[in-house]
Amino acid sequence: MKSLKRGWSRFLLAVLLAPVTLGASFRLAVVTDAADELYQHTVKTAIAKAGQDAGLPDGALEIVWRAPMREGDRQEQVRLLRDLARDRVDAVLLAPIDRKELAPSADEARREHRPLVCFGGMVDAVGPLSVVMADNLELGRSAARRLAARLNGHGRVILLRSQIHASAAEQREEGFLEILQREYPGIELVATDYHAGPTSDSAQRVMTGLLDRYGRDLQGIFVSSEPSAVGALMALRNAGLAGGQVKFVAVDDGGVRLREGQKVGDIQELLMVDLAGVVREAARFALAQARAGASPARRVVGIGAGGQRELRDEAPPFWPGLPAITGPEKFAATTSDRTVPDMGLVLVAIPPGVMSRSSGERPGSTAPVQVSFSRPYWLGKYEVTQGEWLALMDSNPSDFVAPCLPVDNVSWREATDFCMRLTERERQARRLPPGYLYALPTEAQWEYACRAGAEVIQISPDDGWCRMNSGTLHPAPAGWRMSTHPMGTLRGNAWGLHDMLGNVAEWCSDWSGDYPGGAIADYSGPASGTHRVLRGGSWWSDPQNCRSDHRHRAPPDRKHSALGFRVALVPAPPSPS
Repeated sequence: MKSLKRGWSRFLLAVLLAPVTLGASFRLAVVTDAADELYQHTVKTAIAKAGQDAGLPDGALEIVWRAPMREGDRQEQVRLLRDLARDRVDAVLLAPIDRKELAPSADEARREHRPLVCFGGMVDAVGPLSVVMADNLELGRSAARRLAARLNGHGRVILLRSQIHASAAEQREEGFLEILQREYPGIELVATDYHAGPTSDSAQRVMTGLLDRYGRDLQGIFVSSEPSAVGALMALRNAGLAGGQVKFVAVDDGGVRLREGQKVGDIQELLMVDLAGVVREAARFALAQARAGASPARRVVGIGAGGQRELRDEAPPFWPGLPAITGPEKFAATTSDRTVPDMGLVLVAIPPGVMSRSSGERPGSTAPVQVSFSRPYWLGKYEVTQGEWLALMDSNPSDFVAPCLPVDNVSWREATDFCMRLTERERQARRLPPGYLYALPTEAQWEYACRAGAEVIQISPDDGWCRMNSGTLHPAPAGWRMSTHPMGTLRGNAWGLHDMLGNVAEWCSDWSGDYPGGAIADYSGPASGTHRVLRGGSWWSDPQNCRSDHRHRAPPDRKHSALGFRVALVPAPPSPS
């Protein structure tokens, strides 16, 4: 431990004494898979911009490009990375084909004190490595929802996996399966365990076999990587199933080969990875490490779909050559979202901070209050679904029955019981963070997360189900009927939380009552009362009753088809002395 502290101190000292720029010249090696001209141009342009960010003069940054001659050649990529040990380069950017086979070479580069940053994927190295990649889990989730929308929630679907140990594709596949299995019971996954292999040719052969078996009764396909999608597209065309007969959703990793397929209508949904953003961020980290003369113990995962910057780090909380991170962005750099194993229950990390609101029961009433949150917590990305409820509870109390719908007709006591069972299960599995438990959020935690840094959020048809948009026309005698709706079908808030307004009103842990005046920290409600707090409004509420600051209450035993909840992972209250 002492040697680690001494090493970190030397690293900080090197950073403090480093010049503002990197010097007269800098050689950056880039090791990728075989790539087309557009991919190469995008990567090289992004690296040049990173050099400008670091203050390098024009012409001072040399890019040493290394790639196998054949697509998907893992052994050749391993050899190219090892051969860099004989070449004088200042840092290495690696787009790994295989997260396991590249691991020994990556560790060797780290032991030689050559900064190495992975982009677009990661390797299973023993030592800590920096990684910058897309939010691939979310890309897979988005792919599932887009394909389900194309199929109106019904149909037979194939997931064609990329290749074994392709880290980015594996995360996309996990996200895709999570959403389809949880939210779309009308979609049947007829094949999920076939791998396309390393090249577009191998992918074409595998997809041809799948189409021979399922093609006459197949409605949708998702392919998790660009080379695999190119092969699958050729197989669809050869089988006469392109052009939308089978809905095709794919991920574009930054090349050019899939764009043409989308233009002519053979690919219905093409999810784009922000390759330029990923590479620029990775190059900035590599330059910063080289300037410091060391590779610090840190992993970075970032750059979500659409280009948003999202950093999730493992200590230390400092990186040379990058702007200081403060406020909510600093929290995003230290805490990741969580998923409860075997349930698919996703929790979003909520940063510490401060919220202003009025102290009374009604919006804008009585004195202003400053509510502060000193510790991070996690809140369910979605309301608890009936599928998640039945993973722990004995029966489904809901009036609107479907696994992907929020559990409804649940009392405060029943919601609390669910949280207690979840806490006990995760405690026995030793997956609880120290000092945390699962519970209903406090009213303050709920509102702070709902607003996500904004003042007051009002419901709209784009972000919540209420009286104005939750109804659908059914055959006689039912007619027009309002109801709950599946999770995540409308846009989320700025922190990625869905259905905070409308759908079902959500139980909070507090007794109902006025806030104390002034500034209060980590407030958890009155010590006693007769009614528990409900927030967010529901499918049958008027829009004004679904505002982020509107407060509701009910007896803890009240049950109704408009009442549900979402789970939180929060600091445990102090034990009574």
